[in-house]
Amino acid sequence: MHVLHAYDQRCDALTQERRTLWVMERGFVNAPFWDAKKRALKATAITRMKTNLCVDSTEGLPIVEHPCNEGVRSDLRIRLTSSREEWRLIRYRTPGGKELELLTNEFSLLPGVVAFLYGRRWEQEKTHDNWKNDFAVAKAWGKSPVAIANQAALAIITTLLVHLMLARCLQGEPARDEKALRKQDRRQRGSPIGRSARSCAQLEQLPQFLASKRSPALRYRDAFANVAEVRLLQEPPGCESNYWLQTLILDEAVADQRDAILTATNDAGLMTRPAWMLMHPLPPYQHCLRAPLPVAESLARRIINLPSSAGLA
Repeated sequence: MHVLHAYDQRCDALTQERRTLWVMERGFVNAPFWDAKKRALKATAITRMKTNLCVDSTEGLPIVEHPCNEGVRSDLRIRLTSSREEWRLIRYRTPGGKELELLTNEFSLLPGVVAFLYGRRWEQEKTHDNWKNDFAVAKAWGKSPVAIANQAALAIITTLLVHLMLARCLQGEPARDEKALRKQDRRQRGSPIGRSARSCAQLEQLPQFLASKRSPALRYRDAFANVAEVRLLQEPPGCESNYWLQTLILDEAVADQRDAILTATNDAGLMTRPAWMLMHPLPPYQHCLRAPLPVAESLARRIINLPSSAGLA
């Protein structure tokens, strides 16, 4: 969001305009920023929902009977964890069957109009993508507004002429953008449906995975049973651990030997490693408010993570 805030500080920033509606890609989603713009300038935004945005509450809004609302699955008033203002989450199915989740703080428009406007932005982005990739123009010809406007106009004209030519050559058959189709296929393989299918296949093998993870844990337990001043992190009574990561904990008396042990084991071909670094010693967080963390700091000095792969022989 640094780019967004830096741009907003410019004297010629369009984000200073009053009563504007921004239709943007989700990389510019910053709820507090757009909340402030709506309060001060009555400027609102439309974008795609991001998976890392947390929704605290939802309230269904009525969807009026209107031709433009065809494809609208739901219209919700929501509260985001990152915002003190109300936002709106619209679920929409495109004519091609693609499911979209649109986020906006504009409540005066019909949900179908919100979806229409975002669709036009996507088409514009696709045009620029074609211009960049298909016509091999990776940068602007000039910096002046006239040069940029002329180049954009030429891009639009060229795109329309190419479509007209294809329509005539193909005699009414739709043009197939093979590159775009391959890209779409890759997206679908990474879609929630594709991931769900792979997850189901993995779940069928879960018992074997758990058994293969427990096997080295039991061997580690036997190997360190009689070693003084170390202990393995083990499952509590009445529980069954998946032993995702095998962890050896040194006693405080030998904590200063951790790095020597790490060096010796890695030199011998055993890929041991320390615990992940705690957050609060990192430079960006050193001055942040926090409680004392003596237990975490002690464990960070004493933990050695052992090889834990399910494929260990």
